[in-house]
Amino acid sequence: MRGAAAHCADGSGTSDFWRAKKLLDLGRGPGLYAVAFTKLRPELEVCVFDLPAVLSRTARYAQEHGVKLKLIGGDFWQDEPYNPGGKRPELLPKIHACLNPGGLFVSKHCFYSRAEASKSALLDLEWSLTAWSRVKKDERVYSFAGDLSYEDYLERLGEFFTVEKIIETKAFVGPPLGKIGDALDSRIIVARKPGQNPDDQGKPLPDRSFLRGLANAS
Repeated sequence: MRGAAAHCADGSGTSDFWRAKKLLDLGRGPGLYAVAFTKLRPELEVCVFDLPAVLSRTARYAQEHGVKLKLIGGDFWQDEPYNPGGKRPELLPKIHACLNPGGLFVSKHCFYSRAEASKSALLDLEWSLTAWSRVKKDERVYSFAGDLSYEDYLERLGEFFTVEKIIETKAFVGPPLGKIGDALDSRIIVARKPGQNPDDQGKPLPDRSFLRGLANAS
């Protein structure tokens, strides 16, 4: 996981992560990425937003790894329309409005192309065996009603952000993660809100040489 976090932090070729003061992790469950980012930069203020019941597990995970996270409880189901896939077109302008000028938005999703019918018939069947009370699933694994295709997501993203880097699955996935979806064409997309934060000007950058090993780790 720290390997994937290293790609998120340095994969865009920018220095923004190393100058940032705060990072918000939206709907990330146990906080794997939040913990990894805190390990990379202990002075960074990392906030995790999720359901209160989920955050109790996040707190235990952070304690196990000896990091401090700011946990923000809320109910994203009240924000209509919403689904856990994170690929609804309505989400992007809201995220854009919350970021500082020049801020980075990093997303990681399992995407389907416009013409793609399935990634795995067996996983599609398993996906269809359960239902959620407040959201409608799509027939394809890790997809929900209202999700944008990969092409449409990039087009919508481009209305608000400048896409700086797209990191393909093979660059950050190790064998232990392959069975739970990371091998299903997940991509890390690094995008920037137009503008420049004046607070970032002139800040020195720390040594990042240790990332070479982390970025190649599973």
